[in-house]
Amino acid sequence: MATTLIEAQKHNFPKFQLLLRIYAGTNNLDSKLVKELFASDSSSPRIKRQYLDEHDGIAGWEFENTPPLNQSDEVHTWQLRAFMNASELLRHLSPKLFQRIRKIGNEADLCLVGYNGPIPPALIKELGRLVLGLFVIGLPD
Repeated sequence: MATTLIEAQKHNFPKFQLLLRIYAGTNNLDSKLVKELFASDSSSPRIKRQYLDEHDGIAGWEFENTPPLNQSDEVHTWQLRAFMNASELLRHLSPKLFQRIRKIGNEADLCLVGYNGPIPPALIKELGRLVLGLFVIGLPD
């Protein structure tokens, strides 16, 4: 069983990603709204990349996971740089933004891929404040 990200990568398990996703719900993805959101955070060093796939009706941000955390208190608190980056970015977003997304028939969540382990309480707090779900695609047992 792979217990670390390095071991997981050796076994070709899913690559670690932390994504804030906006996607089609009861209505098609509002790409105009997504593009407005992208413009507001286009230069943030916390974001590795932005993506928009109008055909599949999904868009979002992938959070940067480098450089590695190097102080033991940071590692203990955050586990990974991406968790810290996501928490910081989400802290500056308004719940009204996500209410607007849901009101137009779209959905939003935080998607965690390729990770088994603790999720920092500060990140969970931000998800609750913004009423965002957490979709987990973990490592196989």
